[in-house]
This record gives sequence, C-alpha cells and structure tokens, in this order.
Amino acid sequence: DGANYASTGTASRLIAPLLVMEPTSVMVGDQVVWFQNELQQVFRCGLDDGAVPADVSPPTQANAILKDQMTMSDDGSRIVFLYGPAQQQQLWTADLSSTASVLPPLPSKYEDPGYLPEEAGSPALMLNDDGTRLFFIDSDVRDELYLLDTTGTLPTLHITGDPIFQPYIGVHILPGF
Repeated sequence: DGANYASTGTASRLIAPLLVMEPTSVMVGDQVVWFQNELQQVFRCGLDDGAVPADVSPPTQANAILKDQMTMSDDGSRIVFLYGPAQQQQLWTADLSSTASVLPPLPSKYEDPGYLPEEAGSPALMLNDDGTRLFFIDSDVRDELYLLDTTGTLPTLHITGDPIFQPYIGVHILPGF
C-alpha cells in the first residue's frame, strides 16, 4: 500500500526466512499472502507487520505432487490448488480461517490455472470474486469444463455435458469471472 513497515522502515519485510518459496505459487490478497515452499507445503501469512506464516497444507500423501500454480479469489480470501498422485490429483481449498480441505470432485487429471509466462494463459482453474464458484477443467479423457459451488449449496454444473454443450458446438467458450 506504499506505507513502510515499522519493523524494517521500508515498504517490504521478510516473512519466511527459513523457507524457500516456489516463486510461481505466490499470490497476494487484501489481507494475506499465500505461497508454497520447496517441501510441498502451503502457507498463509497476514500482511500485518510481524505476522508469521501459518501452515495450511493438506495431509501428506504417498507419491503426491503439489502443483505450484494456485488460483485465488479476487478478494484473496480463498485459494484452490491441486494435490495428489500424478493424474489422480484432487482439488483442495483453504481460506482465511481454515487449513486445506478437499473439494468434492473425485481424483482426476485436473488442469493448472495456466498463468503466463509459464503456461499458455488460458483460463483452466479460476475462482470468482468471493471464492464461491470454481471453474475447473478435468482432462482425464478429454477437456471437460465444470463449475463448482464451493459453498456446497448448488450441484456441480458440467458445462460441456451433452445437454448443455451440443446446441452450442462450434461456439468458442472462454470463461471468465
């Protein structure tokens, strides 16, 4: 915000001196910064001076991979990330007051968010502004598009399911929040 931290007298401060961060995982919200480290852990740290990182990682799984690109709601209150064995990962979420919890879709081959410059920049994993809706792609057999209500109120919408998709074949779908 342009102000200086009292602890450093500058606009920056060190938050995790003993952790090596995955650079492409860092996401800054209104109140917190989210990041992962080289040990496949996920952290949330308040932006306040003196705040320390809180480990919000999912339980350790054998042969699991933590994908370093995460998606964050516009207000920074929720993240979603992929964790699990290759081609059988699950969608995990954490918010400002909880550790990671798994979302309902079964393990599969889900697509990373796809941020530039590492990826193509196409939307493949996105949260809406307040984190209540998650767009995701399951590419186990072919690219299937879904919209998940993270509050659990509405059923998951299979966007490319035949009843919805067939009338619109030939129309380009480019989701966005």
